Amino acid sequence: MTDQVTKVRVFAASPSDVKDERESLVRVVNELNQTIGQDRNLTIELLKWETHTSPRMGRPQEVVSAQIGQFDILVGIMWKRFGTPTGVAESGTEEEFRGAYELWSKTGKPEIMFYFCQKGFMPSSLEDLDQFRKVFVFKEEISEKGLVLEYDDPIKFPDLVRPQLYRTIRDLLEAVLPGTDRGPKGDVVFSEDFETFSGWEILKKGVIQQTDEQRHSGHFCLKKDGPGDPNGGYKLLGCEVLRGAVFSGWVFHPSQRKGGPATRLALEDKSFSGYGFCLTNKCTTLWIERRDQLQAKLVGNKKSVNLAPDTWYKFALSLGHGDVVNLYVYDDSGRELEKIEGVSDSKYESFDRIVIHGGAHFYVDDLTVTQI
Repeated sequence: MTDQVTKVRVFAASPSDVKDERESLVRVVNELNQTIGQDRNLTIELLKWETHTSPRMGRPQEVVSAQIGQFDILVGIMWKRFGTPTGVAESGTEEEFRGAYELWSKTGKPEIMFYFCQKGFMPSSLEDLDQFRKVFVFKEEISEKGLVLEYDDPIKFPDLVRPQLYRTIRDLLEAVLPGTDRGPKGDVVFSEDFETFSGWEILKKGVIQQTDEQRHSGHFCLKKDGPGDPNGGYKLLGCEVLRGAVFSGWVFHPSQRKGGPATRLALEDKSFSGYGFCLTNKCTTLWIERRDQLQAKLVGNKKSVNLAPDTWYKFALSLGHGDVVNLYVYDDSGRELEKIEGVSDSKYESFDRIVIHGGAHFYVDDLTVTQI
């Protein structure tokens, strides 16, 4: 990874016959910069020979590789063409893969994601057949080294690669920066993945427990059960968090559920006063709320949404400096689905706990509090 993890470098490796996929990868990276990039305060840079190299003397592939430099993720794409021999390998893409794989074998990085298009085509020459034969042999070889994925149409490629690239970047950040420190621009002061279950306390008549019935990542998540709001559970952050914080995580709102209809999470103080959000009415209504000693009060306006139940969604509740509170909802690919911005409320300034409220039952995973 790059110093201070302010930039993730993604290299696109492919022959010339997957132009549409390369162009769609540009759009995917731009979208990710607007989601996980903003959330984690980083920039995702897409490296391509078309944009990151200039004419130099020397063996062409060696010139390209030297100018591209180190990268964190290789996204390989192939269809029917293998490419042109480089003097070291049968194609530039093969040489790029072998260099990345050798480094990965020694250091565990870069991450390698390889995709093969299965769209049918009619060869027009023996050279076309030979190119495809090389692709087939190469695919068989690297399939023995790791998992490769197929897609049957270039138009489907961005929807395939987007969530997988999102998760790869997220996992890279977690692996490089475990614990709390994420650099000077934003410090993670609390992180909970529920792989171990400790420090959680019951709130009033609530029921909270570790479960493997659902999970966003890992093996476990938290299940909220028992009577409805404000009953639930809470966990102390271990420090005091001031305004200028982001509370984020994943929620799963089942369609078949018992008890009250609402999914509610909040960032509160020792008197159980603070700010949170509510998703209710079969995932069709969303709002920001303030907690006054457990009592919920609507701030701003309710918003009609169209979020399907039985799906994991990421939320990010931003308590800005001053009086602004914003709420964002993303899907598993990092695309923003809903937002409520510019809600004004400045009653509470500091917080020391995560609180699970709402009706029974729903699931929560991968909670984070970041002090900006």
